[in-house]
Amino acid sequence: MSVLPSPPVRLRPGQVSILLLGRVVVGDIAVTLADLGQRGILTVGPDGDDWLLTAAGTGTLAYERRLLAALGPSPVRLSALVPGFGAHMDKARTGIVRSVVREGWVRRLSHGRRTPEGEALRTEVQELRRSLRRAMPGHRRDILEGPLLPYALRLGLIQGDGVPLAAFAHACARTLITEPDWTPPASQRPPGGVPWPGGLDTPRGTDLWTDIGYAGHSSADGHHFGW
Repeated sequence: MSVLPSPPVRLRPGQVSILLLGRVVVGDIAVTLADLGQRGILTVGPDGDDWLLTAAGTGTLAYERRLLAALGPSPVRLSALVPGFGAHMDKARTGIVRSVVREGWVRRLSHGRRTPEGEALRTEVQELRRSLRRAMPGHRRDILEGPLLPYALRLGLIQGDGVPLAAFAHACARTLITEPDWTPPASQRPPGGVPWPGGLDTPRGTDLWTDIGYAGHSSADGHHFGW
């Protein structure tokens, strides 16, 4: 039986894309909220066809605190975040970039260029994905119920079906992607023709969803994502 790997010591799931792709995408916001839920800092629960979010603590990183503050102290439905959440998403994106630059993993003026430490961490993340895939058959429950879940989710190893927190993350990404104030830089907008998961093929979907990674998509350095 494969050994269950340990989560990265310093890298949070929401920082994975900036490390591997040089950019932050809407899926990183969604997986950050799921990560906060897994850590007990955000209470996440189904509410009919919606999800109810309640801040229950304080994040350890500035961009986590930004998102929690945006949710406010009272329970809020996921569907109620849009419109109006885009400015907070943009500030959280900036916070994610700053946190990774501060750690010394990517260059300050060229986020697509990793430092030697960032390259080592990229290798660690790729090995984590391989280890999780090997461990999944024998340790699936441990992965789904423990701190590795947000990493497995972000690395495309977990789908939403039957896993509440993963289902929330997918629903969250699909909701936040409709936020009219989420405005990625032009450099993040690939040419058209790339479908959303589920076959929703629209220019807006192409702009905002592509780099989260869907089945069959990979980054320039060969790293594969699942959603």
